[in-house]
Amino acid sequence: MNIVFWNTNKNININKYLEELIVENEVDLTILAEYNDNLQELKNSLYIKGYYYDECPVIGCKKIKILYYKKFKVKVNIENSNYVSVNVDDGKINFQLFATHFPSKLHTSNDNREMLARELKEDVNKYNKCIVIGDFNSNPFEKSIVSASCLSALPSKDKKYRKVQGKMYKILYNPMWKFFGDFDKYPGTYYYDSSNDINYYWHIFDQVLISQGLINYFDDKSLKIVKNINTKNLIIKQKINKSISDHLPIYFSIKEENNYE
Repeated sequence: MNIVFWNTNKNININKYLEELIVENEVDLTILAEYNDNLQELKNSLYIKGYYYDECPVIGCKKIKILYYKKFKVKVNIENSNYVSVNVDDGKINFQLFATHFPSKLHTSNDNREMLARELKEDVNKYNKCIVIGDFNSNPFEKSIVSASCLSALPSKDKKYRKVQGKMYKILYNPMWKFFGDFDKYPGTYYYDSSNDINYYWHIFDQVLISQGLINYFDDKSLKIVKNINTKNLIIKQKINKSISDHLPIYFSIKEENNYE
């Protein structure tokens, strides 16, 4: 199962890029934040090409849109103004997917994102096989992501729990850490240049987190930050091409469950 997340930055002409992204990567599940184009038109265009997709009816969380290949069963479980949880079942694997868009750093404090992370983690902890995906407006090393009292997401698969002051916390696996470093010219999903004393330039705000029950099904090698869609470059002059979006998509695959039976 191939999955994509993209914050499309309210681009009302994003469908032509989304269509190519979905077809090129054979995407089964597309999660969108800040989507302002016409989803019905996108579905119709894909249908003409022989790709049959439907929209998951998310009412409570207006920040997120979910498009899925019709052979799957996708059902909403939890939804509020900041995140939605859906059950995904293709007959071979069944898991919960939490999709979110945390408030921007430009308009809210870190405390606000940390409070939301704690609320989200309470719901995530109810399930064994989970994916948590979205624009967290936080880097993997920031408190809302890494703190035991928040999402408790770490770059290691080894530990299932961590004990802090006598209390046990479930650990999520965060594979996005591997994109940090000099090996990649563009080590992030979001670019921001400021005059502050501390300036990272590239940020990894868009992340996928995996629960311990789903780690064996997550294909680490498939995970990528998408920088090109066919011949269209999402990077221009060593920065993200904001005429398309100010975020880059992330892509990964989940293996079928019967591979592990």
